[in-house]
Amino acid sequence: MIKQQLIRLSKRWQGWLALAIGFAIIFLQARTISSANAHFINSAYVHLTGFDYTGLGSRSYYVILPLTVALAAGSTIAEDKKQHFREMQLSRFPLNKYFASCSASSFIFAGLIAVLPLICEGFFFFSQYSLAPLSRKYELTPINPGGWSAGLFYSHPIVFWLLGLLVVFIFAGLLSQLSLVASAFGLRNGLEVIVPFTVTLTSSILRDFSGFEPLSIPSIMTPTFSNDYPFTVFGLIVYPILILAIVWGGFLVKERNDVLD
Repeated sequence: MIKQQLIRLSKRWQGWLALAIGFAIIFLQARTISSANAHFINSAYVHLTGFDYTGLGSRSYYVILPLTVALAAGSTIAEDKKQHFREMQLSRFPLNKYFASCSASSFIFAGLIAVLPLICEGFFFFSQYSLAPLSRKYELTPINPGGWSAGLFYSHPIVFWLLGLLVVFIFAGLLSQLSLVASAFGLRNGLEVIVPFTVTLTSSILRDFSGFEPLSIPSIMTPTFSNDYPFTVFGLIVYPILILAIVWGGFLVKERNDVLD
């Protein structure tokens, strides 16, 4: 059932549009990083999206990500209802299994949509520039030498990059779940797509008012910003738990009430 849902998601125009937006931001990043970084610094790690502060895409990618993953994988249940596909599925599977398959496929597909542009970008820059670790004393180092994961970056930067991709994959998958559970409750006019963006925007507003930087989900997803905050690890653990609780709490409410309107 999960495989069937993944195939279906891969054929939707929304997924291709979300992927195109991701690649467009990556291209914007490559075109707008400072000329000094682009031409005179032989290190891949000062160019990547989320690492290079000078590019327009470096922060934008993580801010827009909640919208793109919701567009790609957040409306399955609403579409099933509209196309009368849900009734056919529920004639073969119990409601909880249907929700589980929709959730798993959405998580996987959204994660892939989020990391594919970053992976392609990585391979491009890795083929053009040096992969040697940077010195902690390097003037334009993208990572705070005192940050929680700086040791890993300065010893094994490729592993740090892969860890960053994993964080993005997980958060992208979880954010798509917020859209998915909203679609299960029948938000009209496709409004479920903006739910994850509203959540992340709220987290950033709370950050601005409180001064507690790790409250911002886009910030803790962005490698350089994430490394600057001493409580990032706390956010990386608490937010996934909180989102999962909301999502599965919502699905449980739908299941127990059997509201299939």
